[in-house]
Amino acid sequence: MATRVEVGPLVRVGARSVLRLRLTTEGERIGVAAKFDGWAGRVYTMQGILVMSLTEPEARVWGETDLSSIIAKPWTEEEGIVLMPTFGEVPAGLESVTVLLPNLGLVTGVPVVDAAQAEFDAAGAIEEAEIDDSIAGPFVLSSFTAAADGSSETSTGDGTVTVTVSGDVAFAVDSAELSAQADAVLAGVTEQLGFYPSGGAMTITGHTDDVADDAYNQGLSERRAQAVADRLGALTDLGSWSVTVVGKGESEPRVEGTSDEARAANRRVEVLAEPSDASEAESARRVMRSQGPVPEAQGVVGIGARGVDVADPGTEGTMLHIALPRVKRVGSWLVGNVELTPRGDDMLTSIDRFRLPVPLSEQWRGIVAGAGTASFTLLQGGTRVMAAQYESPKGYIPATTIRLSATAEGGTILLGVVWPDTGQDTVTLDLPGYGQKDRGVVARLTDIPVEE
Repeated sequence: MATRVEVGPLVRVGARSVLRLRLTTEGERIGVAAKFDGWAGRVYTMQGILVMSLTEPEARVWGETDLSSIIAKPWTEEEGIVLMPTFGEVPAGLESVTVLLPNLGLVTGVPVVDAAQAEFDAAGAIEEAEIDDSIAGPFVLSSFTAAADGSSETSTGDGTVTVTVSGDVAFAVDSAELSAQADAVLAGVTEQLGFYPSGGAMTITGHTDDVADDAYNQGLSERRAQAVADRLGALTDLGSWSVTVVGKGESEPRVEGTSDEARAANRRVEVLAEPSDASEAESARRVMRSQGPVPEAQGVVGIGARGVDVADPGTEGTMLHIALPRVKRVGSWLVGNVELTPRGDDMLTSIDRFRLPVPLSEQWRGIVAGAGTASFTLLQGGTRVMAAQYESPKGYIPATTIRLSATAEGGTILLGVVWPDTGQDTVTLDLPGYGQKDRGVVARLTDIPVEE
């Protein structure tokens, strides 16, 4: 039987806050043990639950701070189970939040109230919690996009923009001479820089693979970085930017290993921009993302509300029904609940079926592995828009379900996702798979309406 959940309110208690969750079911039990796991490395906790202020000018994320086990939480058939995840302090003027519940979906408009208005003992919940403030946040929500052809990718952070250019596209083999395709790729960099007329500081860093010796690779990385800097200076006015050019050789691989795929990901040039005024960019960035053709679908295609059926690559005899009936615009973000329904044998949740291909998967390396939902991307013209992200003490984390939870046969899992607003009336959800044959789920859902 499906688990039902009542969410809210979020209660301010001094410098902390507490969220009330009530879970009920018509079945014989409620399986919450691994449902809410997150990125902090502690199992059977609620650390995967996120509170987000998506309507604020600078959207922020609060991580759940109570690392006590929820295995022994009491429940009854009449009342279900009541959970009290804890968070850091939310601003006094914040009236509502969006809550992401791993495997149970994403809920908008959850009210925020003071302790005097709460109908439960929020202070008592804090006293019983095992709080770790190092994971509390708040963290700034940002975007992560990539050219659908794999030539470049763009990650925005707290006041920074990083564009990673594929060395195999921008340069001839074993050379610092720019290729015929380089200008088309670097045009994406100049567009990003053009979003910030006030300029700022920029660092251009070259990287190589581990073929050849250290000294040769160091020199090649420096020459490639300088070539990019020189060409960017010819393509656009860098007068308002303070430019630093460095080479790292093979010393900072993006992907570990010596496979062709890993080495290709490590051959790159990274352009890190730190704008003087980061607020100048958002509206122009949406227009830029919509340019270029939508890539051809590589797997099954269906309408978002109807969904598609795909064979589960991790469980023989199981089909997965995937649907996304709608998404909702909240501030400068889109939110949606991807519906995942296994049909057949029980779905193994330890399988890495929704992973992004290399090198995109390296953005969240060590965070989403084994059973995450990182591959739920939107297509906007020739741009792949990944889930929104935030920078935690462990690195960038996607605003998605970090770990799939087991479900009874036929039960639907709601996988909430937050994306940057694409500015469209309808969106396309694309699951690209690993980029290798028979690896991961490959599917596309189209004509998904955007509701206000």
